[in-house]
Amino acid sequence: WAAASQLEDFYARRVLPCFDEPALKATFQANITVPSNYSALWNTRRTGLTEMGNKKRFEFATKTPVMSTYLMAFTVDDFVNLNATTNRGTLVRVFSRPGIQQDSMYALGAAVNITEFFEGLFGINYQMAKQDHVSVPRFDAGAMENWGLILYREELLSYNKYDINSNGLESIVTVISHELAHMWFGNYATLSWWNHLWLNEAFANFFQNFGAAQYEPSMFLMQQFVLDSVHRALATDASPVSHPIVPPAAFGPFFDRITYQKGGSVLRMFRDYVGNDNFFNGLRAYLNAYSYNSADTKQLFASIAGAVPQAGFNITAFMGPWVYQMGYPIITLTRDPNNANQGIMAQQRYLTDKSATPNQEHPSSPYVSAY
Repeated sequence: WAAASQLEDFYARRVLPCFDEPALKATFQANITVPSNYSALWNTRRTGLTEMGNKKRFEFATKTPVMSTYLMAFTVDDFVNLNATTNRGTLVRVFSRPGIQQDSMYALGAAVNITEFFEGLFGINYQMAKQDHVSVPRFDAGAMENWGLILYREELLSYNKYDINSNGLESIVTVISHELAHMWFGNYATLSWWNHLWLNEAFANFFQNFGAAQYEPSMFLMQQFVLDSVHRALATDASPVSHPIVPPAAFGPFFDRITYQKGGSVLRMFRDYVGNDNFFNGLRAYLNAYSYNSADTKQLFASIAGAVPQAGFNITAFMGPWVYQMGYPIITLTRDPNNANQGIMAQQRYLTDKSATPNQEHPSSPYVSAY
């Protein structure tokens, strides 16, 4: 048997008494007692081991960085690992069942490479002394970005070229990249409340292709983003049951295509609108301003606006409708019946359900738009 935790979004309170909200951060230490034939992992490296008859106590005296409760994690298992170090000396380990240990080699190489890539891209080093990736059989969450102890569904961390095709390999490298992007967007700078979940997940969705594409350039993953994220987001957002990327505080969190794929697609559009250099300068300012802290969407907008040299640039006027309002417009151009040289343009929300009324929100909808 084996055990692994999953504390996002508000399950840390089931493990220990705590103020289990993302903006309420602290440092954490742990002692974990397990049967003598098992081992335990925690966010930080082990500092001691005490034999207790038929049990062992694994001691983790090193404090975590200041972080949210949902990022705590532990595992209890008899797994083995492959390990390597980044060019800065960060220990990277991939844990798995003994029978599939060699299938972890690909994930180990990807994790080291993508960590180094993101350190350069964001201008901020990975903040922990170690980075564990654990292959968990039957892990319902898919993958989870716990700081220092990232957990994955087994098939998303194990690569055997005789068993997995190119689509499976794409899933492995993009999921690893997605979770590593969270080390900056989510762990280092965290959402203030769950309705701002896109500050974690949209950025991870957007940057997963950056990290994976430079590791696997033959997959053309930057181009693949349009199919994997933009098209899927458009299909979901054209439904009457969509929701804003940032819903009212009483709703959410929504771990779905709107938060992930639409959020990532909007960030891609945002970058193209303000320019690549301004966008990245703004993101670095955001990460530095809210390091070990929490932020909301307005604070992200302010950080990026501060990096745009154009005087009076109103970022909220441009981005607000895309994040606070659900749906997207269809623009219709018709010839002016009174002037053949002119056209009349109109826009309304695009819906695949032609019986729905696109110009008004459903009366039972909680998402009353400010726009």
